[in-house]
Amino acid sequence: MHLHYRRRGSMYVMVLGCTMLVTVIGLSALALTRVERRTAEGTGSLIQARLYAMSAIEIGLHRIQNDVDWRTTYPNGVWETDQPIGTGTYTLMGTDSDGLPLDNDEMDPLVLTGIGIQGEAVYSLQVTLVAEETPLEALNTCLHAAGEIQVKAGDSVTVTGAPLSTNGNLRKDGIVYGDAQAATLSGGGTITGTATIPAPPKDFPDPGVLDTYRALATAAPLGITSIEGSVIGPGFTTWGITNPDGVYYIDTTGKDISIKESRIYGTLVVNAPGKKLVLEDPVFIHPARADYPALIVNGNVEFKYKSDVTVLSEFTYLTNYNPIGVPYEGASDPDLGDNYPNEVRGLVHVFGTITFIESARVRGVVLAESTVVCDKANEIVHDPALYTNPPMGYTAPPAMKISPGTWQRVVD
Repeated sequence: MHLHYRRRGSMYVMVLGCTMLVTVIGLSALALTRVERRTAEGTGSLIQARLYAMSAIEIGLHRIQNDVDWRTTYPNGVWETDQPIGTGTYTLMGTDSDGLPLDNDEMDPLVLTGIGIQGEAVYSLQVTLVAEETPLEALNTCLHAAGEIQVKAGDSVTVTGAPLSTNGNLRKDGIVYGDAQAATLSGGGTITGTATIPAPPKDFPDPGVLDTYRALATAAPLGITSIEGSVIGPGFTTWGITNPDGVYYIDTTGKDISIKESRIYGTLVVNAPGKKLVLEDPVFIHPARADYPALIVNGNVEFKYKSDVTVLSEFTYLTNYNPIGVPYEGASDPDLGDNYPNEVRGLVHVFGTITFIESARVRGVVLAESTVVCDKANEIVHDPALYTNPPMGYTAPPAMKISPGTWQRVVD
């Protein structure tokens, strides 16, 4: 009897235990489902927050690419705060490590930070942009003008290594030996190479480039109207002044100026608005620094020398053109036995008009912010180094590029 009751009691306990176990398992499964659902929701929110952070950075990149003055437009810090996106928000920041305004140096790197928020999920993403200098396309030409280029009837201009180019009309009454690019074309002459008409316009440097080089220059005596039989370089000048980079500023005080029978090993910055600089036989001008121009002229220029028949001779002009301080190809000497080419080398930048007369030769690039007239038979030989390694100030506004390997999540 007692044994029977004990068996019935044992079965009851067993059934009750199984029931409780099933209940616990069920509750645990329900709790696990809730945890998994919350985890999935949290993961989904974090994924959305990450997408919003990425979108914030893409918005920043778009604004930089479409605003040439972005360094002035935006502060060093927060650009946008809690802007709605999808079902969340984003914040965008642009920072420069020096803590100064973004426009204090156009070559400074920029850190873009995007913060995305979805519900309680927050995701911060960061990338570094670096500035890449881009040479002016005008430096990839022999001669580029803002206005009309005219090659007179019966005359010619030879361009080697790069095209003749203008943002305006090319009036080819004579012959262009080489390629040409222009907005429009007129005249009954000849272009022996490829003519690209219309060609995309090309930009000129910032107008402040003249002031940049003026600030680097040593001022020549005021009101100079003639440089004749002179030697000018970093360590010596006929004027008795020097500049370590060979940069000299000449203010003609409203008069024309001529240079002849002289060697200029440096950079001349000439201020002669409305007047002209005349380069006459013989003259040899080339920069002392490869990253500086040879000539910057606020005025008009006439190339009036005969490169094909005349040289700059020390014996003829009784002048030592490579004294100590003004070496030629790395050498100086005291004798009068050397000859030099009758030409200009390097970058020539003229804010006024240009006239080529006789048989002047330039080895480099010529930029004219007005019109150009080619008379007689002139030649320009392109120097590709001016495009691959532009002189200071002769680049387009730097493009901001993502620095490889700099994408990273920011965790507080």
